[in-house]
Amino acid sequence: MERLGIRQNFVAVFSSHLLGRIARFGYLVILARWLSPASLGIYGYGVALYLAYLPFAQYGQFLLLASRMGARRVAREHLLAHSLALRLLSTLLIGGLGAGYVVSTEVIDGDLIPLLMLVATLVPRSLAHWAREAAVAGEHTRWVPRVEAGFRGSEMLLGTTCLLLGGDLNAICAVHLATWSIESIAVLCLVRDHLALASLRRLRRRYLIHLARRSLWPTLAGWLSYLPPQIGIVILRALGVSAATLGQLTVATQFYTMLVIVPMALGQVSLPALSRTLRRTDPRPLWKFGVLLRLCVVGGGLLALAASGVAPLALSVLLGPAYTTAGEVFAWLCWSSGPYAGTLLLAQILHARQEWRRSCAASATMVAVQVLVVVAVGPEAPLPAVAFGAGAGASTAFLLNTVAARQPLGTWTERRLFAAFLLLVVTAAGAVFSPLSPAVTVPILVAVFGGLAVGSRIVSRRDLAYLA
Repeated sequence: MERLGIRQNFVAVFSSHLLGRIARFGYLVILARWLSPASLGIYGYGVALYLAYLPFAQYGQFLLLASRMGARRVAREHLLAHSLALRLLSTLLIGGLGAGYVVSTEVIDGDLIPLLMLVATLVPRSLAHWAREAAVAGEHTRWVPRVEAGFRGSEMLLGTTCLLLGGDLNAICAVHLATWSIESIAVLCLVRDHLALASLRRLRRRYLIHLARRSLWPTLAGWLSYLPPQIGIVILRALGVSAATLGQLTVATQFYTMLVIVPMALGQVSLPALSRTLRRTDPRPLWKFGVLLRLCVVGGGLLALAASGVAPLALSVLLGPAYTTAGEVFAWLCWSSGPYAGTLLLAQILHARQEWRRSCAASATMVAVQVLVVVAVGPEAPLPAVAFGAGAGASTAFLLNTVAARQPLGTWTERRLFAAFLLLVVTAAGAVFSPLSPAVTVPILVAVFGGLAVGSRIVSRRDLAYLA
């Protein structure tokens, strides 16, 4: 099958992320209308818990596949077969540990069954993600959006039907498990048909052990990079915060993760190409990458300003007055979207250069800062603690990764990234501490922020024209 270009792969992966987020958003609105905030909080905690385990179950296979298949260093069919075997083994192990954690920590009997069903979803979801990652690494992603739209739409339809028939939280969790199980079987068949997956009966033990060792650092890097959106909910649950408060945070986090689907998709599709580019001397692709990084920071600031003005009212209208607090938390979280998106993209440069330890160090610092803030402030102010911890952690990792990627990006891009970050921090401080109402503050800050971004050449028309 013909290999697709970066733009085509980005459109496919981004559209799959977007369709999935839209379906999850619609489903979340339905659940928020039918379930109590406490039940929604249990559901959000269960999903956040197994998503926190998921990168360990994935065992760094996407980063390994993308860097090796992108550089065209190995026979694809045998690499895919051994990678799938590693994913299956790691998923079963981590799934068992997750179930053991739930059984040993949950004291409310009514919460145990739905949480176990959600943790069990880790197994089929990890395998389904492997199939999608293999398609992205092999740069053959045409089928990805159709599968995502079909199965997320099916889950929403089945879940809504269960609610209309009188189903409760247990029914919703069962639907979640069933749809991911069917999807995992379907997409594995697609990989077998489109990417020439070798038989698992022909595995070589030495090669399997070699890949297992080479996957340790990618596993840690992937887990640490994608943990921040989920860690706040998990920590607050451990601190004994009420399920209703977790429900507010679940809604806010769902909207927040929608903001980073663009850099997530860009990071995924760019890694195979970056692995090839960094083996050559042509600097132009990395110049484009620098433009994308600056746009992420500036775009994150503009989105945060917009959310500060409209998010609380919009969510209260959309989900009901009970979720006004979720809108406020979402607006606070938006200030971390730019640095977090930049961190994810910068990490792909380090991954393409096989600098796993630098990437892990920056991501570990990000998680550590967030955890410290939430643990220290969470008991008194749980929701502000999560938002501030996310911003502080993402900002720290962004600065560390910018310095680490200085050599391939160049000094000029590095300085512009620092300037964009400083402008974002100053604007965030102005929005938080302004004595004026959001209706007055937001338009002023949008004009000042945009004017300074263009005036200081953080983003220029030439950048946008070159990117196109």
